[in-house]
Amino acid sequence: MQDSRPLTPEEIEKAQQLNQLLRKVPDDPAILLRNKMQLEAQQRKQRRLPRGAEKSW
Repeated sequence: MQDSRPLTPEEIEKAQQLNQLLRKVPDDPAILLRNKMQLEAQQRKQRRLPRGAEKSW
């Protein structure tokens, strides 16, 4: 939600600092995809039954 009041000089400065910090973050979709796939592989590995274990019915 946007306020209808104008921004104070402090708020403008804070917004500029935040934008500068965000520009420093590398935007690399390949890294994000690799990390997501690694996380999903770890989660599947944890859910998997140990070798020799049988599923109980």
